[in-house]
Amino acid sequence: MGTEIKRNDHSFAWFNATQFLGVLNDNIFKLLVVYFLIGTGDAQEAIRVQPIAQGLSTLPPLLFLSYAGRLADRYSKRNLIIGCKVLELGVMLLAVLAFWTGARVVLGGVLFLMYAQTAFFAPNKYGIICELVAPDQVIRANGRVQACSYIAILLGMIVTPWVSKNVAEHYIAPAIGCVLIAAAGVAFSVAVKTTRPAGRTPQASIIFIRDIVRTFRSISHKKGLLWAILGSAYFSFVGISLYFCIIPYGMSQLGMTKENSTYLFIFAIVGIALGSLLVGKIHAKPDRSRIIPAGILGLGIFSLLLGMIKPDYWFAGGLLFLMGVGAGMFVVPINAYIQLTSPHDRRGEIVAASEFLSRLSTLAAIGIFMVLSRTIQLSAAQLLVAFGLVAVLAGVSIFIVFVKK
Repeated sequence: MGTEIKRNDHSFAWFNATQFLGVLNDNIFKLLVVYFLIGTGDAQEAIRVQPIAQGLSTLPPLLFLSYAGRLADRYSKRNLIIGCKVLELGVMLLAVLAFWTGARVVLGGVLFLMYAQTAFFAPNKYGIICELVAPDQVIRANGRVQACSYIAILLGMIVTPWVSKNVAEHYIAPAIGCVLIAAAGVAFSVAVKTTRPAGRTPQASIIFIRDIVRTFRSISHKKGLLWAILGSAYFSFVGISLYFCIIPYGMSQLGMTKENSTYLFIFAIVGIALGSLLVGKIHAKPDRSRIIPAGILGLGIFSLLLGMIKPDYWFAGGLLFLMGVGAGMFVVPINAYIQLTSPHDRRGEIVAASEFLSRLSTLAAIGIFMVLSRTIQLSAAQLLVAFGLVAVLAGVSIFIVFVKK
């Protein structure tokens, strides 16, 4: 059904380039929106704005992932990817208009549409990997996809702050750049080889939550798959919580500007990319990988150290890098396991359900973060300690379960 990743088969490479550009566009555009909304505010304003922007980007997947998963099981994933890329191009054209008007409501609406497109792309992105590569290459392919995704995030983190400082709050020009990236994504997606539709025609409920519940019930006997989905959702909860802390941490603990604080993400992203590639080389069977609990445990320990010690810039960067390595080593085998153990004709549906649960955990993280930062008024360093403890608890729990198994 699949083929190994070979030099003479460029289809996987074209797919990886397509999703790379999509992630790059997502992150550049969302960062531009965050900077626009923060304006001339301080660290507290950054703490307030980031969860709002994340909420606007999280809601669409919750609404549309169920339908997206069913489409992925009915039609060719390659054709649906092309359709998503065309939709992204249209949304980025609207973004130019939104920045030109300067209306926050319009900008929020465009951000919503951008992530609605992402919701329809996600089941195809993770579902098509098993159709492009051989089963024994899936974890390595996931490592490459994950690494390229975070390299795209890294580029966004490098380019967008520089652009923000040099456009003097006028974001029309960078928005046009996002249009060009989307156009390149359309061109790359066409080069992916045609994949056969699974042929399944599942009934979709108007109330999408019923479909999600039905999916989880149907795989209730697959304990390993359920645990992997829960692990992916838990990673989203911890990851987004720590993500919210970085810019405020740089501003409050290191005395940096909002733009320069963004560069702290570079250390974590390089670590995630390296961890993703490394785990792809040393583990072929994700269900047997002891690296999974070790990864999330490392993420938590280094987060605790970052919050408890007041470091200089480079020491903080080192801890963020090690947090990233742990994150990559945790999430890659988890994603590969979900793809490999999902039935071929239901892979899109199950991946969509997993993504739905991850987005739900992201919303939970947003709510808890806002309570801790606004009501209890924890500092960025204290928040790093709190969420680091959550990650350590998860790592210990997973390790205990693994050892008993």
